[in-house]
Amino acid sequence: MTEKLALYGSYTRGLEATNIAPDNATNRGEAMPASITEQVDAGFRYVITPDVRVMIGVFDVRKPYLDRDATQLFRRVGRIRHRGIEISLSGTITGGLTVVAGAIFLKARASGLTVDQCTIGKFPPAVFHAQFS
Repeated sequence: MTEKLALYGSYTRGLEATNIAPDNATNRGEAMPASITEQVDAGFRYVITPDVRVMIGVFDVRKPYLDRDATQLFRRVGRIRHRGIEISLSGTITGGLTVVAGAIFLKARASGLTVDQCTIGKFPPAVFHAQFS
């Protein structure tokens, strides 16, 4: 766009390697087939000073949700969707001070068999809603 502002965007659809069935599943150790995933993202990078940049982006990732069903068979039981915002700031502030900071704000949702059967809620377990570094 300009010397200081760059925009980006992408759409990706493809195969992703998936997990192996855990030890507590009836099919433990079984490799799951590759899954089709989709990702859309867009954002911008802005040059604050020649040495400091900020990046803000949004994303939407959709992929199969793998878990154990009522018979403890590990398989595809639905879909998971991750939508969010990522922000980063990096660069040299002064002669000896370099900053690299970032944050991700995530809205994760699950749908499908295990949600419909109330085995899990619509919020997938073990997913952080905000992460800072």
